[in-house]
Amino acid sequence: VRIMLGNLPELSVFSITNQMYHVLHDLNSSGVDSYHDEELGWNLEIANYKGLWPHAHSKFIVVDGKTAAAAGFNYSYLHLPKDHPSGQGLGMTDMAVQMTGPIAQSVLAAYDDLWANADLFDCLAYPADFPILLSALCRTIETEVTHVPEVLRFYPLEDEGHSAFALHHTPAHLESDAALLAALGAAEESIDLFEVNFSLDTVCVVFAVLSDFCDQDKFAPPYMQALLEAMVERDVRVRAVVEPSAMNGFENRMGIRWLQDNLAKAGKEHNLEVKFSANKMHDKAMLIDEEWLSVGSQNFHWSAWDTPSLTEYNIATDDPLAIAEFLIEYNHWWELGTPAPEAMLKEDIFSALQNDS
Repeated sequence: VRIMLGNLPELSVFSITNQMYHVLHDLNSSGVDSYHDEELGWNLEIANYKGLWPHAHSKFIVVDGKTAAAAGFNYSYLHLPKDHPSGQGLGMTDMAVQMTGPIAQSVLAAYDDLWANADLFDCLAYPADFPILLSALCRTIETEVTHVPEVLRFYPLEDEGHSAFALHHTPAHLESDAALLAALGAAEESIDLFEVNFSLDTVCVVFAVLSDFCDQDKFAPPYMQALLEAMVERDVRVRAVVEPSAMNGFENRMGIRWLQDNLAKAGKEHNLEVKFSANKMHDKAMLIDEEWLSVGSQNFHWSAWDTPSLTEYNIATDDPLAIAEFLIEYNHWWELGTPAPEAMLKEDIFSALQNDS
């Protein structure tokens, strides 16, 4: 078992608040008192991605080299139901896609790429009751990418009738960016977006008070340009469910306003429908022409594209079952969503921050 954290920037200077030490403490508190047992064949390794910016935002798992899942959700209380016994669940919506077959080897290669650039924690002991001692008992060493032979086999699919695509994104490897833009550029009829973020360039956050500043095309990231081109030049209908609150809602309103203004210039306003989610959401998914689905961690946000940027991971597929299940979930939240106003006023943009619950 390998657990790799993303080295999310920590606001506290005390190591006992670090995610890594919480993982070590919680595992031990749950009864994991041995990380290596040759007799049992048990081996547990925990590592932290190097670097604070960009940190790793990817969320995926590989099992036995044959099954993989790409997700938008973290291992956190936020995604648990509000009535969870912990009392900390927020009921936040999110999504993952799980695939079995040859794609798992591509996902494993991406994991190894990140694992090779991580710090492995090596601890003399794991005191559950005194996590403050972990910083003194643990050191970081270089990771080593190794697998038993069985994990490196390609497992064929029983049904070869669909395809799956592993989309890796790092600041030096922009495979996912290219694939998602190509998919947007190939859309002929519809694009359905389930995106917690729907934003313009980062500078637009700073200059939000200047109503015309971000009207310039140079501040629209490639995904926004691709969406606009699809709607204006090919009459593609776009639906988007986005997060309304906090900083996400603040940035989303500016992105919506930019699209609405540019569509109005072309007389294509009818091609865009945006709704604010009725529930706190964290989803990152895109469906093209109801034939090609991408699910993972990559937001429609400046931090997730180009370079410098975070690391991200998506899996895309044309599998009919995955698409059908996505549409059930998407249409449920679409019906419950609140339509975005026709005009995104500055007052409305700033109210997103004030109304955060």
